[in-house]
Amino acid sequence: MDFTGERFIPNESDEELEIEHTQRYNMLNQLVENKSVLDAVCGEGYGSFLLSNSEAKVIGIDIDSETINHAKKRYMKDNLDYFVTSIDHIPFPDHSFDIIVSF
Repeated sequence: MDFTGERFIPNESDEELEIEHTQRYNMLNQLVENKSVLDAVCGEGYGSFLLSNSEAKVIGIDIDSETINHAKKRYMKDNLDYFVTSIDHIPFPDHSFDIIVSF
């Protein structure tokens, strides 16, 4: 996946931008521990992956199928899944998640 400027991709842009993006997710690790988490507009999946390291059940959603296919191949864990969908039409029942994040 090439960096187009629309989505942050680890190791594909400058170090300062990477630190800024990863800090957002890393600061949530204790908060999401053992929770069910929706990462809305998850981009290429690195943030959802970081959240899943806290033993949270994480679902990442994004409208772009190429991006979600990339995430499914690059960031695989038993407690992590990705879906192509819009935040306007989230295909999960109300109260399915303990926490919703969207950076």
